[in-house]
Amino acid sequence: MKNHVFVCLLLLLMSGAASAQKISNAEFAEKVVDRYLALMNINALRGDSVLYMETTMTNTALPGDTMIMVRCYQAPNRFRMELRYHDTLLHGSYTDGRGVYRMYDPETIDINWMNVTSELYYERTPGYDFRGRLYNWKADGAELSYIGDTMFNGFPAIRIMVETPFVYNTIYYFERHTGMLFLSEVTSAHSRYTNNKAYDHADSHGYLEYTPFGKSFLPSVESYRVGENVVMHYTTYKYIPVDNAIFTEDNPWKK
Repeated sequence: MKNHVFVCLLLLLMSGAASAQKISNAEFAEKVVDRYLALMNINALRGDSVLYMETTMTNTALPGDTMIMVRCYQAPNRFRMELRYHDTLLHGSYTDGRGVYRMYDPETIDINWMNVTSELYYERTPGYDFRGRLYNWKADGAELSYIGDTMFNGFPAIRIMVETPFVYNTIYYFERHTGMLFLSEVTSAHSRYTNNKAYDHADSHGYLEYTPFGKSFLPSVESYRVGENVVMHYTTYKYIPVDNAIFTEDNPWKK
């Protein structure tokens, strides 16, 4: 009788293990990313105020040489970004999320603010989105895959490959115990759905610190490596009152 019970329990355990193994590689990857996005809890940000972000960007090889990036976000889809060097505007973009799409990019577009298509706007601006590419991975048509665990500086990490059309494939590293993203590495390969168009990009992006902000967790210290150069980003967050001009005018700060 005891042997019969033991065999039944063993069969139940084996059945449970077999069921657990049925989860696909892609499904596991999606669970890892969903866990991280739930920890960030971006959707908890207030929609009755504007999230104002100021980022100091410093090249570690030239610590006294900094740039300032100001970003504004009002849920669900109003954005503004300005990148300045010694009060000189280098790049800028903004949208009210409904029909206004304007950019300032003297290197490739024009020396003045100009209207652009929504397609061009969303092609050029994802790198400035504080939420990161994973936030909209489904809408971007990305495919996720689990490529194994690894040890990173002595602690276990999960590696997820993300293949997004028109973007280089990227490997994301998540702490296994906490679920937080701490590193992404850009590969030299494109998604199989793209035309393999080359573009400038950082080789890796480190998420060194997160800060609690309301019910959300937002990256506050980040590093970007391009070749031998490392650029540090230090970001502060605060709410400011809603001002429609931020998302509809070229220079909303002069009043």
